[in-house]
Amino acid sequence: MSSKLESNKLIIQVASYVLYLFLFFALRPVLGSIVGIFLFIPHFTLGWFNKPKIVALLSVLMSISNLTFIYLLYTGSWQAELVPPLLGGVVMLVASVLISYSRTTSLKIKNLEGQLVALKLGLEKTEDVVFMTDSQGVIVYTNPAFTNIYGYTEEDWKGMTPRILKSGTQTAVFYKEFWERLINKKPVNVQMVNKKKDGSLIEMYVSANPIINEQGVLIGFMALERDVSKINKVEQELRKRTKELENMNQIMIDRELKMINLKKINKTLSDMLKIPQNEESI
Repeated sequence: MSSKLESNKLIIQVASYVLYLFLFFALRPVLGSIVGIFLFIPHFTLGWFNKPKIVALLSVLMSISNLTFIYLLYTGSWQAELVPPLLGGVVMLVASVLISYSRTTSLKIKNLEGQLVALKLGLEKTEDVVFMTDSQGVIVYTNPAFTNIYGYTEEDWKGMTPRILKSGTQTAVFYKEFWERLINKKPVNVQMVNKKKDGSLIEMYVSANPIINEQGVLIGFMALERDVSKINKVEQELRKRTKELENMNQIMIDRELKMINLKKINKTLSDMLKIPQNEESI
């Protein structure tokens, strides 16, 4: 699909230049050197389909070819005849580069807008808590899951920091090391206990990451949190059941060992008394 699109672009650009040549030779007797103005047609398509650097190079080549045509056709006063196409070529060169830059920028913005929409939809649909802060730690964004799980609305968290989630379960040293890693542009992955708006506690698996721009400057932080309370309860219940099974298994083993020892004692006594062993009496 991509190769076909590129092929179509090339065909359009070649066709626009062929059209210019046709107009140049067909209307030259009537318009004279002014006919070079039609060079805007290939310049426009060139700027529309290509990046600025490529446009600048090809525009120079087209302007040179245009000047060559004028020079070959006007052998008498070629200097005077070359002035309009020369100026026109410079204008079209600048115009085509501007068109290309504007087109490229517009496509980038459109692409980024599409990515942002997809990202926003993903953040709003996920059941995991996602929130972002500025470089000072002040909350600037939360997804719906933040409100659903913690109970804080935008009016509650606006202008606040993640300290509103502090449960007091973790030590001051824990939080100190937590923020030191983030400030040093390192991610943090840890399980911790947070507090909801109603005061109840919740166990969360937290993945916190620094937000760094293209210049390497720290501009904020983003946290992704998952409720692991149910998982932890299931694991605790599983460990409890496993322990109970181990205890029951040990009791059964002990019982069997005792039965074996009793049989050995019974046999010894029987041998001493020379009484035939009666296994069914055990």
